Amino acid sequence: MTACPHALDRPAELSAAQLLTCLTAVAGELFGPGHVLAGIAPDDDLWDAGMSSLDVVRLMIAVQDHFDVELSDEALTRDAFRDLRSVAQQLEAVLGERAARLDTASA
Repeated sequence: MTACPHALDRPAELSAAQLLTCLTAVAGELFGPGHVLAGIAPDDDLWDAGMSSLDVVRLMIAVQDHFDVELSDEALTRDAFRDLRSVAQQLEAVLGERAARLDTASA
């Protein structure tokens, strides 16, 4: 995926706004033209827009692959995937935890 290549260098250093922009680009690539979620805005309700449970899994895998993270299975909830902003908040937490572990390991 090439939606936001700079995220791969140091994703933990992205601001919340940059992370959301990258996530929106990843979703845009995943849900291409003609898909019910094509062109979804960060605060649009994904479920109201027609997201299916399969779409949730596809989005979760795309996020994990693009940002090289692992979201927990508990993250697969309707609330956690309510909108792209909610997904970005989860991603930000995971990236922050990873950065903290790396800082601790290098200290």
